[in-house]
Amino acid sequence: MDTPASTRRTLVRFATPLFALAALGAAVFAQARPLMCGDTLYQSIKLVADLRCGPGQDGLTIGAGGVRIDLNGYSILGTSDFTVAVRSWYFNGVEIVGPGRIEGFQYIAFLGDGHGHRVSGIETRDGNLALYNSSDSTVEGNRLSTLYVLSRPGGQATGNLVTNNEFMPGTVFPSFADAIVLSGCDTAGNRVTGNSQPRTPNPNYGSSVVLMDGAHDNDISRNTLSWKLFLGSGASYNRVSGNVISIDAATSVGVQLAAQYSDCMGGPAGPLRNVIEDNEIHDSNFGIFVHGGFGVMTTRNTFRGNVIGKPTQAGISFGPFSDRNDGRGNTVIGPVPYAIDDGTRNLWP
Repeated sequence: MDTPASTRRTLVRFATPLFALAALGAAVFAQARPLMCGDTLYQSIKLVADLRCGPGQDGLTIGAGGVRIDLNGYSILGTSDFTVAVRSWYFNGVEIVGPGRIEGFQYIAFLGDGHGHRVSGIETRDGNLALYNSSDSTVEGNRLSTLYVLSRPGGQATGNLVTNNEFMPGTVFPSFADAIVLSGCDTAGNRVTGNSQPRTPNPNYGSSVVLMDGAHDNDISRNTLSWKLFLGSGASYNRVSGNVISIDAATSVGVQLAAQYSDCMGGPAGPLRNVIEDNEIHDSNFGIFVHGGFGVMTTRNTFRGNVIGKPTQAGISFGPFSDRNDGRGNTVIGPVPYAIDDGTRNLWP
């Protein structure tokens, strides 16, 4: 069974790129001269031309709360990996609004340790958007590659809204395959709703949505997705409902729950007490695949009201170390078993 791209790359992604961002640029933007890559903004701006950054150059650094960057139909363009178009640390109310493009950076925006941010109307074919220990922020109406909503010790990522975005796989940085990643023990109470992902190939076995490393009490609803939805390492009390998941190739599951090692929980942990209900899952091998690992259980999760259309293997697979999960009340369409159960005390017809 395939393993999500986020699991394989978590340490690689976050070790060097995220902590290296703490080095803030010293340049100060002044109205008397044109905007330049590397400037620090202390007041809101509206672009009047494209901002083009050379190799290894970051774009703009936020130097005050309430700064608004209006792309005004223009673009911020870079050429390098390990660079950031817009970054902010410890400021609140930062806005990055379009219409406009941000391309050629590993992170189109990195918003750390703040709240009340807004990113809307931005288009990118590559690059990541990160809300890091940031809360009560809105990501709406963008065309993105990957969004991270992350909390790390001492911080929270709560109350964020991710809605009406379109997610496309990257072309310059294709190894960053997952579309939406919610990770961290204090990543909670976020809503991911009304987003879309065109039916596209998935060569890196990425996931449309990932909940991991203790993410809990999040709502994933009414999204149209083409890759699997993954719940791992200690994800708990999340609600996944009303989504349409149409897998591009019948080599992947629709929804996967798996135990993994969790950084914030200090050891392996399985998904616990999540509710997966009223989803449509099409053209997968297993509609829902549940398994533990590392000697720990994936337990007490509920699957109900889901319509699983034309799976090639079974509607639900309860693998080893799955225990006391409730899979009753789903509809499986096709000449395959309702469930295959290699676990313990799971419920199904």
